[in-house]
Amino acid sequence: MLADDHTVVRQGLRTLLSAEPDLEVVAEAENGRQAVDLAGRFRPQVVIMDIAMPVLNGLEATRQITRSLPSTKVLMLSSYANEEYLAALHQTGAAGYLLKHTAPPSCFAPFAKPAAATPPPASVPPSPNGSATQPLSKAPAPPARKAPDS
Repeated sequence: MLADDHTVVRQGLRTLLSAEPDLEVVAEAENGRQAVDLAGRFRPQVVIMDIAMPVLNGLEATRQITRSLPSTKVLMLSSYANEEYLAALHQTGAAGYLLKHTAPPSCFAPFAKPAAATPPPASVPPSPNGSATQPLSKAPAPPARKAPDS
């Protein structure tokens, strides 16, 4: 399932994914509320979710989907690779993230296989520099805050 408020992005992702023989787009949502509703109706194996969406943002939509459909993996789409986003994504239950400007279609395949709980292959660099999909378990943790001297 695809969830992005930009029609051209959804159409582009659909085109990329249609080249993957094991993948089928079962629904498309243009806002977070619609994504939650469609996920409940279609029960997809994978949801590709934009972070910044109207009505209900992608972070909250992901939180709701992963709570109600624990077997559905959500792959977050973002234009941003900063550590604040990574920390927020981890708290939603998302399986990983993908930077929009570097998304080759084969990056989606590991999330759609029956063993979707396994992260992408080791050849996918686990860094937020935008090279491909990133499993959140490999994302760098935010820096620890130093306790004030007392």
